[in-house]
Amino acid sequence: NLLARGFLVVPTDRKSKAGAPVNGLFAVARAVLHVLAWKEPARAVAVVDRKSRAWPDLLKPQLEALPGVLRALGLTVIETEAEVQTAAAYTKAAVARGDDVVLVGMDKRLAQLVTDSVWWYDANKDARYTPEIVRKRFGVEPAQVGDWLALVGDDDQVPGVEGIGAKGATGVLEKHGTVEAALAKLPELDTRARKAFEAAREALPKPLAHARL
Repeated sequence: NLLARGFLVVPTDRKSKAGAPVNGLFAVARAVLHVLAWKEPARAVAVVDRKSRAWPDLLKPQLEALPGVLRALGLTVIETEAEVQTAAAYTKAAVARGDDVVLVGMDKRLAQLVTDSVWWYDANKDARYTPEIVRKRFGVEPAQVGDWLALVGDDDQVPGVEGIGAKGATGVLEKHGTVEAALAKLPELDTRARKAFEAAREALPKPLAHARL
């Protein structure tokens, strides 16, 4: 259970599977209400990006109503193109003041923020992530998820490194901790991983910066 003090950050996501004109709004509202049922937070913020994303045509007509729906649910709405980064900043600020946090969204990058006092709720999978569940899903510690995603890739969010799969990325990070540490010890990598890292060395900083919060 959450402690008496809580903080909820709700980044919306373009992957809502809308099948009708209001299904996207319904999915967001359902996720928020589901989380609020656990324990009413002291503060609740919805982080919304209506400008920079390539929203599907079916969802575009719903965007105008989205902030109003979120405010009606009692959330403060912050609109920004740095959606996930802003959610991370709110999370770190809340933790610094002693709050527990629940992050609601489908972006896998949120997993790296998970701690004993920060949960990530993936509404698409109806899954609540603790550090233990993050380790089971990704094979690495929460703090390493950004590096893991930069190597493996995540749909359209992070491209990944050709030749590095989930098992290979987990093995590299288990041994070396970070991508930079692995690059510093290329001779210690197996042949396949070494060739993949060598080929991607110049390009890696960009996906790493995008994947890490």
